[in-house]
Amino acid sequence: MTTYDESAVSNTVIAHKKPITLQQGRALRDNPIAISEAATGAPVVVAGWHPYDMVKIGDGNDGVFYDFAVNGTQATITTPDFADGYEYAICLTGLGCSATQNLVVSLYRETDAAYSVAWTSSNTSSGDTYAWIEIPIPRIAKTGHFVEYKATLTNLIETGASGFWDATVQKILRARISWSSGNIDAGTAKLYRRGMQG
Repeated sequence: MTTYDESAVSNTVIAHKKPITLQQGRALRDNPIAISEAATGAPVVVAGWHPYDMVKIGDGNDGVFYDFAVNGTQATITTPDFADGYEYAICLTGLGCSATQNLVVSLYRETDAAYSVAWTSSNTSSGDTYAWIEIPIPRIAKTGHFVEYKATLTNLIETGASGFWDATVQKILRARISWSSGNIDAGTAKLYRRGMQG
C-alpha cells in the first residue's frame, strides 16, 4: 500500500518561488494513490461508506453510538444528528432484546420535532439481531422518507424498504432504534455515512 505523507505538502513547506524537494514531489505523486487505497492517515473519501465520526483513515473513530458493554440496557438508542450532504446507514451487531419482539426504526422529523416509524420488522427476535439499515437522502426536505433494510432476526432474514409520508416538507435529523416492547440488552450499533454526489 502507498504511504500517505501530509507533512511533505503542507502549507508551511510549500511557498511562493520555493522549489519543491524530492520528498514533496513523491508526495504529490503518491498521495492521490494513497487516498484511493485508504492508507492510514489519508483523508476519508466521502463517496464511500465510512464511520460517521472518522476524519482520517486509521484515526480510531469507528462510528459506535451504542455498545451494551459501555451503555448497558436501554429502552431506545438514538443516532447522532445527521449532517447535510450525506446519506446514512446503521449497522446493528448482535442486538439483544429482553423479550421476543419486533425491531422498530423511527426517524425524527426536524420541523415537527417528532418521530415517525419508518419500519417495524415483520419477524420477532429475542436477540442476536444483525442489520444494515440505510437512510437515503435524509437531509433533503420532502414529504416522504424511507429506509432500506437487510436484517437477520434470530434465524429469519428480512429485506426491503419501508417509510412514511407527512404533509410537512421537512428534513430528517436522526434515527431511533427500539423493540416494540422490552429493552435493548446486548450488542452494538454503528453509524456510517457517505457523501451525496451532485
